[in-house]
Amino acid sequence: MWLQQYCPMMQQSCVKEALLPISSRPRGPSWLAEAEAAGNVDWVEAPTVVQFMEKNCGNIAHYAGRALMLEHVIANAAAYIGANSSRGVENVLLLPSWHVMKRFTLPHNYGFWHKSLLAALVGPARLRLSTLDRFVAHARKPYVGKLRVHLVHNLTRSAPPTTAAGTSPEAPRLVCFRTAITPSFLKARFFVDDAEYPSAQPSLRSLPVEGAPRVPRDALRVRSRVHALLHPDVPGVVANGGLPTPPPAAKRVVFIDRFGARRALGAQDKERLTGLLAELATAKGFTFEKVAFDNMTFDEQVATMATAAMAVGIHGANLVNAAFMPANSVLVELFPYRFTHDMYVEGGHAGVRYFSHQMLTGTEFPTLPKYRTAARCIMRSHDCKVHYRDSALVVTDVDLADLRSKFSSGFKFLHEVAKLRAAVKAGSKRDALDIPLGGGGRSVSDTGGVGK
Repeated sequence: MWLQQYCPMMQQSCVKEALLPISSRPRGPSWLAEAEAAGNVDWVEAPTVVQFMEKNCGNIAHYAGRALMLEHVIANAAAYIGANSSRGVENVLLLPSWHVMKRFTLPHNYGFWHKSLLAALVGPARLRLSTLDRFVAHARKPYVGKLRVHLVHNLTRSAPPTTAAGTSPEAPRLVCFRTAITPSFLKARFFVDDAEYPSAQPSLRSLPVEGAPRVPRDALRVRSRVHALLHPDVPGVVANGGLPTPPPAAKRVVFIDRFGARRALGAQDKERLTGLLAELATAKGFTFEKVAFDNMTFDEQVATMATAAMAVGIHGANLVNAAFMPANSVLVELFPYRFTHDMYVEGGHAGVRYFSHQMLTGTEFPTLPKYRTAARCIMRSHDCKVHYRDSALVVTDVDLADLRSKFSSGFKFLHEVAKLRAAVKAGSKRDALDIPLGGGGRSVSDTGGVGK
């Protein structure tokens, strides 16, 4: 009864969430049987992930949402194909719009961000800029243990070959999949919680420190995959699924700078805020640095964040790099007046301790009284939302006092995690904290703390 009522709605939702460029048109078994009898079907037998990437995936945060869900499905194939299947995902067919595809064909123009992240997530597989015909031909070959990853701009098939007699015999037009997974993306986060899907892998509980976040298995594995891409000479660890273990956090505080007219700090406000942060960092024995990701490559952005104990930045796509920070590090997100968003909470659910601050003053939207409250204005008017989202950040004395408290709480958290890490290393807390992670023998002692 439940399936009869909700299955059609779920089918429509699947098409929408997976960005399939079609309308949902259910076909009966007889339709497929007739197509097969006419020789009009090419079957892809192996389990395949088919993922569309629309124009908004040109934005690195939107793209990361799709790419990290792709990695989740590949790594946890049994949850989606079925535990009784003897095969995991063998093929990946990506269909980016041209706006996204050029980030793979001309990666140097975009800091190699899209291409490098995908290479890390599917490694050691090779990324192929391909056609649908080439994908089908490759999928027919025996699987040799590496994913077959093809990026195809459209679903057009080539014209059938011409025979010596000058005729063009009808070639198969349909591509059908025995098992196809069409992932959606996670809203307001980048990683799936361990409790949200079945898995034989053990989970990691939060550190016994106030405010400690949960650290998803996927987030740890992705950090290791990215580290493997950037450091190919570092040997893998059997207990970590053959991947290298990323380094712990160093005593570094990073301020992610933002320039331009939208959602930025004025020179004086920036000086006041960074001056406070530098003062607190120095007092706690941390280094302080300002960085701007605008002209950095993917490798440089990851290297900046991979050992940062604390990062502070204004809401925007560049905060996606918080997903590469060490587990149990600290992120402080700054919002303009009246605007908030939950996309980067805990670094996108990456196991990062999270604080946020919304500036207390700013310019009101001209017709705000019409909506009675700012929340209704932002919800009902796109212009109102853009006005508050992209407004300049003004830092008052009250803002600074609140930020001082939040920065101090972040440093306190790092101190408590470092104490716990030292106790684990000394052996006094081993029994309480030695919890294996996905892939084997790593323990919670490896998932946080500031290195010496």
